[in-house]
Amino acid sequence: MTLSRYPVSWTLISRFNHRRRAISRQSITAPLWLLVGLFLALMLTACSESDDSWQQQTLARIERISTTGWDDFTVQRLPKLMRTITHQPDKARSAWLQLALALQSHDQLEEAKPIFAYLLRTADASDPQKPAYRYFLASTQAATGELDKALATLDAGLEGLNDLDRIAFLLTKARLFMEHGRTKEATAALNEVEKISPHYPELLYRQATLALQSGDCQRAIDKLRLMLEYKPQLTQLYGPLASAYRLCGQTEKAEQATQRQGEGKLAFENRFLRLAEQIGNPVKYLRGRVREATAMSNLAAALKLNSQLLRLMPKDPTNHLNQGSILYRMGRYGPAADAYRKGLAIQGDHPELLTNYGNALWQLGQTEAAKNAYEKALQADPRQQQARLNLASLLLQSGHGEESAAQYRRLLTIEPDNFLARAGLLDALIHSNKTDSALEQLSAWLKASGDKPQTLILTLKTLLQPEITPQQAASPWAQAQLAPLPGKKQGPLATSPRAGQLVDLLALWRAKTGQAKDNEAVLSWWHSARERLKLPTDKADEEALRDALTTLHNGHLPPPAQWLAGEKKS
Repeated sequence: MTLSRYPVSWTLISRFNHRRRAISRQSITAPLWLLVGLFLALMLTACSESDDSWQQQTLARIERISTTGWDDFTVQRLPKLMRTITHQPDKARSAWLQLALALQSHDQLEEAKPIFAYLLRTADASDPQKPAYRYFLASTQAATGELDKALATLDAGLEGLNDLDRIAFLLTKARLFMEHGRTKEATAALNEVEKISPHYPELLYRQATLALQSGDCQRAIDKLRLMLEYKPQLTQLYGPLASAYRLCGQTEKAEQATQRQGEGKLAFENRFLRLAEQIGNPVKYLRGRVREATAMSNLAAALKLNSQLLRLMPKDPTNHLNQGSILYRMGRYGPAADAYRKGLAIQGDHPELLTNYGNALWQLGQTEAAKNAYEKALQADPRQQQARLNLASLLLQSGHGEESAAQYRRLLTIEPDNFLARAGLLDALIHSNKTDSALEQLSAWLKASGDKPQTLILTLKTLLQPEITPQQAASPWAQAQLAPLPGKKQGPLATSPRAGQLVDLLALWRAKTGQAKDNEAVLSWWHSARERLKLPTDKADEEALRDALTTLHNGHLPPPAQWLAGEKKS
C-alpha cells in the first residue's frame, strides 16, 4: 500500500506534521524572545543607572572645583545649573551643555570633556545641537593632548553637515594638523574646504601660512591680498603680508605693509565658537557685543545688548556705567545720570561712575552737583585723570581761574607730559591775567620738547591768543625755536601728519609778530613752506588762511588757533 493512493490522508498527515513543527519552533523561540527582551530591559536599566551614577559623580566633582578668580556671574550660575539637572529632567540636557561650556570657558577641560561626550552619546539624530556636541568634544580632546581622538571625533561627524558647519570642522582639522607639523594632512583638509568655498577668509589665511612655511612667498602674497579684498578691516594681515614680501625680496612693499599693520591678535570665528561664548559665558559675550556695537556707533543696538546684561547682573556697577555711557553718547543726559546714580547706589566710591555722573550733571546745567561728583571721584582715586581735567575745566568756566590752574598743576605732577593738562593750565593762567606765568611755563616746555609737533602746536595756539601782545609773541625764546621752521632738515615737520596745521599756525604767528610786512608776504612764505614740505595746496586753503589773517588783525583768535574739540571737557 502506498500513500499516494490516499491523498486525503496524506494531506491530513502533512498538516499535522507542519503544525507539530510550528508548535515546536514556538516553544523554543518564545522563551528566546522573552530572554532577549529581559536582557534589553536590564541593559537599559543598567545604562540608566550607570548614567545616573555618572551624573551624580560628575556633579559631585564639579561642586569641589575652586572658583577663585572666576567672574561672579558664573560662580552664581553653576549651582543653579546643577539644581536644574537634578530636579528638572526636561531641561537637563540644556543645563548640561551650559554647564560644560561654562567649565570650558574657565579652562576646566577635564570636567567639561566627559559632559560633551555624554551629550553626544545620548543625542538622537533629530537633536539640532548634535554637531555642536561633537565639535566641543573634539576641541576639549585636542586641548587636553588627545589629538588623534579629536581628529577621529571630527571625522565621524562630517557626513550630513551643512556647508558652513563642514567648513568649520575641516578648518579645525587643518589647524590641528598645522599646530602639530602635519603639513600634508593640513593641505588635504584645506583642499576639501576649497571645494566648498574657495574664498573663505580663514581658508585663505591658512593657505598663506602653509605657503610661507614652505617658502612659497608669492602664493602667500596672493592669498593674503585676496583675503584683504574680502576683509579690508583685518589690518593684522599686513604683518604676515610684510613677511611674505620680505621673503620675496620686495623690501619697499614689506615696509609699507608693516606701517599698515593693525594691533591685536587675528582670530577667526565660526558658529560653534560663538555659541560657546554666548552660552558658556554670556556676560563676557554680551560685553564684547556691546563694545563692538559702540565702536561702530550703533548705539541703539549697544543699549539693547547692555539692557540684557543688566537683567543678568543687576548688581554689577560696570553694567550701569556702560548703560549711562551709551545714553550719554546718545545725548540723553537725564537717563544717563539716572543710570550712573543706580550704579553709585551699589558702589558709591566708584571713580569712573562718579566722573561720568559729573559729566551728565554738567550737561544738565547742574554745575555745583557736577563739581561735587568730580571731587568725590578724586577722593576715591586721586589719579583719576578725567575727573581732574573736567573739574579744572568746570572751575575755569565758572570764573575760578586760580583754582582751575591748581587742579591742572596737580595733574601735571602725576603726568608731566599730559597735553590736555598743559593746554588747560595755560588757558587758566591767561584768563586769570597771569600771562607772564603762562609764557614762562610755555618757554620751559618748548625748551624741553620743542621737537614734538604737539608742543609746537600748543605754543603757537597760545601765542596767537588776543591776550598775548605781539611783543610777547615775538619773545627771544619763541623766535629761536619757531623762526627757523621749516628749515633744511624740516625738523618735527618732516613726517608729522599735522604738518599742514603747523605751517598755517606759523604763518599766522609771523603775521602777528610783524615778520612779514603784509598779508601777501605771509601768503608767499606759506606757499613756499608747503611746497618745501610737499603738502598739497588748493584755492580753498589759501582763502581760509586769508580769512584767518583778517580775524587776527581784528584782534580775535583765528579758526586755526582754536582749541581742539574735546580737549578741555570729556
